[in-house]
Amino acid sequence: MTTKASVAVVDDDSMICEHMLEVEDPNFEVHGAFANVESLLHAEKSFDVVVLDMWIRPRVNGVTPMRGAAAINAVKRTDARVVAYTAEERPLVLTGLLAAGARGIVSKSEPTRALYDAIAEVAAGRKVLPATVVGMVELAQRHGQLPRLRPRHIKVLQLRARGLPWNAIAQELVLSPKTVQEYGSDITGIFVDLLQRVDLVGLEPDDAHSMAVIAKTLGLAEGDLLDTDLLDPDGRGVH
Repeated sequence: MTTKASVAVVDDDSMICEHMLEVEDPNFEVHGAFANVESLLHAEKSFDVVVLDMWIRPRVNGVTPMRGAAAINAVKRTDARVVAYTAEERPLVLTGLLAAGARGIVSKSEPTRALYDAIAEVAAGRKVLPATVVGMVELAQRHGQLPRLRPRHIKVLQLRARGLPWNAIAQELVLSPKTVQEYGSDITGIFVDLLQRVDLVGLEPDDAHSMAVIAKTLGLAEGDLLDTDLLDPDGRGVH
């Protein structure tokens, strides 16, 4: 008799948690439901697969719980495989979540059967990719085909996206205004090149000159799913 995979659900929607706890499936059993990753980690229980909502809402005290890449990294350290269950649709952000370690991604707009099947696939050691990111993953597998920004580039991008002038960014990062502007030119160049190779719906060539648009498209804006400030230097989620 095949042993069923042990599954936990992390979602701030109590109805989703309650529903998953009642699911009967031949491939898995849901043994835990948590409102956030912090609660999952505090429980110190072992699961084969964790179904993880990417956009966990702030708690009553205003503290923003781990989300996105930071949450995936934290769950991975428990040796569980992650299925990202999300309403997120930005292709480059979804690709980034896979790069962070998610073994599967399922849209919340899909029938729940798609989630059950994804859990079974991931538990069996396979990956589940949404059609919208298959092409992106193929590009990611070719060296240099998707934008790779260094930490300093990302910080400049975030600050510029907030509307800070170059001089203010230079002061905050203890760099010369010329240097931060050069970082800005690098970012624009990388994004222009990306738009020439990848069809991103709703984006035009002129958008490559807007740091706010770039940050949003890449999921790198402050508090967004791929915000590197939410990770510690070892790539772990910051509690």
